[in-house]
Amino acid sequence: MPLRNRENLFLLKHLAETGHQQLAYELVMQPTCPSYGFMVDSGATAMWECFDAWHPKLGINPQPMNGLNHLGMNSFFEWIFGYVGGIRPDPVQPGYQHFLIAPCAEAGPEWVEASYESVRGPITVKWRRSPEQVQMEVVVPPNTSAEVRIPAEALADVTESGRPVEPGRGFQLLGVSKGRASFHVGSGSYIFAARVSQAMGVRP
Repeated sequence: MPLRNRENLFLLKHLAETGHQQLAYELVMQPTCPSYGFMVDSGATAMWECFDAWHPKLGINPQPMNGLNHLGMNSFFEWIFGYVGGIRPDPVQPGYQHFLIAPCAEAGPEWVEASYESVRGPITVKWRRSPEQVQMEVVVPPNTSAEVRIPAEALADVTESGRPVEPGRGFQLLGVSKGRASFHVGSGSYIFAARVSQAMGVRP
């Protein structure tokens, strides 16, 4: 999978956005080299420039480009918050006037709880994956709106608060594409659920 120079700087984000969230998760969690987990287990306090910057059998990598505190590899927290938790800002509407909730629920942990204390109020996401469905609880603060994306192959697979999604219930269907159903929602609390038998491996 070729990476352009700019995408090299944000590896985990790039993997998540191209449908490779499982690989991103393995890069973080596995204890063997190459992985972020290996860096941490080796005593790193910041991300290395190269996955093999140091090796227990080979020592320090002699290549000149081998920093032990590298900005390009430090998008780790952004990936956790924005793609595992699923809360991401909208660059067109800064200040969380409008934002995106789109966790990569098809890979990684079976459940996640995330929250952000925005200037407009707390944004919270709680999602859980089972063999049958993904359930996502979302709280959107007053005077804001969000685009919510949940894994689904068809609108008929999605419910909100246990009922089929229908117009006029405080949210608007934006479309179903690439294994995700997208909704525009206003302030309030929502409980979306979707069957996931065919929705794994989708893009955010």
